Amino acid sequence: MSNTMDWPQIRLGNVVVDMQAGFAQRPGQSNANVPQLRTNNVSPQGTIDLSELVYVSVSGSEFQKYRVQKGDVIFNNTNSTEWVGKTAYFDLEGDYVHSNHMTRLRADGELLDAEFLALYLHYLWRIGQSGQLSKQWVNQAAIDQETLSSFQIPFPPLPEQRRIAAILREADEIRKLRRRANEKAQEIVSALFYDMFGDPATNPKEWRLSSLSKVGFLDRGRSQHRPRDAAHLYGGPYPFIQTGDIANSDGWITSYTQTYSEAGLTQSRLWRKGTLCVTIAANIAKTAILTFDACFPDSIVGFTPRPDVVVVYVRQWFVSIQSELEKLAPQAAQKNINLEVLRNLQVPLPPLLLQNEFASLVAEIYENTTQQNKTFQHFDALHQSLLDRAFTGELSATWREQHVEELAQAARERDHLLTQLRLAPAELVTLAQPTRSEISDRQELLVILNDVQRALLAMLNEQLATYYTANSAHEELITIECSLDVVRRELHFLAAAGWIKEQTLPAEADPGSIRYIPVYRSLLLDDNSQQPDIDQLIARLGSEYPDEVLV
Repeated sequence: MSNTMDWPQIRLGNVVVDMQAGFAQRPGQSNANVPQLRTNNVSPQGTIDLSELVYVSVSGSEFQKYRVQKGDVIFNNTNSTEWVGKTAYFDLEGDYVHSNHMTRLRADGELLDAEFLALYLHYLWRIGQSGQLSKQWVNQAAIDQETLSSFQIPFPPLPEQRRIAAILREADEIRKLRRRANEKAQEIVSALFYDMFGDPATNPKEWRLSSLSKVGFLDRGRSQHRPRDAAHLYGGPYPFIQTGDIANSDGWITSYTQTYSEAGLTQSRLWRKGTLCVTIAANIAKTAILTFDACFPDSIVGFTPRPDVVVVYVRQWFVSIQSELEKLAPQAAQKNINLEVLRNLQVPLPPLLLQNEFASLVAEIYENTTQQNKTFQHFDALHQSLLDRAFTGELSATWREQHVEELAQAARERDHLLTQLRLAPAELVTLAQPTRSEISDRQELLVILNDVQRALLAMLNEQLATYYTANSAHEELITIECSLDVVRRELHFLAAAGWIKEQTLPAEADPGSIRYIPVYRSLLLDDNSQQPDIDQLIARLGSEYPDEVLV
């Protein structure tokens, strides 16, 4: 069976016709009416997310220079080490520009399929390569155009690139089902809220009104230390929630990607489980309820209701007025809303019995959604497996063998174009890859893991059924030097890719409260099978791709 030994590799800079970083939003703009794509508009799934758009004002010449159009590739060039390198294929119509933290790429369509390029660059982010290739400083990383241009890109003939992109596009439709299910659940909750309580803007049921400050405790989060990104503040046992965690949640904070140390906790504050978190900067009035004790910065407000007010009701009330609150935020470099505005908001107060009934119905809907999400999470891991196989040549191997003459002609055309560009085929770099016959099915994927990932995997596999936190794994990882943040990120990746098992367990906390932390262990026998998921995927994709998705 063919593999990537048949695929040459080429520098990215040789097969794109345009590589353009965007511009920073300027403060105090008027007539801001053009949407600007920023870091949050490329999702972790490698898609364009327009849920949190910022609008800017641009001149005619700026619009032409920074315009994003259908067929472009959007690369996140500056972010934290964890997120730098996220990439998406832009397949939308309309007028958009991009920020200075994003780079717009336009592929040479005669040589490189743009969607294939976006998928591969995002794959590099998923396996941690983008972060490793970035220039890093405290809590921030960047990939400049020179570095990005030097990326080596797999270079199969154009028809095979398109085939791979088509298969992965079909597989991604399954993952979209989860997002659609969550959106539908929120629509049901909103309809239920309006049916039971009426529109809060008009209060047709004439509920008694009270200011938000009088129906509970309301205060900003705390992050007093400067600089805020000081390394000693992070890497401890206390979850640290940020605005993005809230904006990307489904109304409940059930996980986190950053933690505070004891020093971090000292300059912050630990909010209790059940607190309603409200964003007041960048993302305006997005809300979610904590399911564990956590800290958060002053860009988030915490609300804890008095006994005769139900937090689930208050959250949905915020959802119903969120768009109006966003209009109140000044159009500055970063939107924000004053705490006093929130304190003076008038909240309709239906009877406690009715609020509790609403909360019970929401809990049932949320439980059903959670069960659905657990099912679809298998497809996330399966999609990652398909990505691994796509860029080692396995995913399209059967199709490749059935289209030998077509691919040979496409390769000749490619080589002719390269010669015209003064890039002779002999100059292309081909990286040696082990063949399927040389290594087992599962071990074959070890070649894509970085040194830290392999070291962590080996350590967990030596201690079967032993649970590790990120801290304990970092302490015992003696074969390689790396930071706690790197260990935490790589453990999360290994779990998402199906190499190890991630679970959430209760940890010691203050009397009367429970704190949950993520822990990791090696796979047990019944953890390590994706065949049922693959069977479902084949059924959903139909008969066109069965040989290509089998492991």
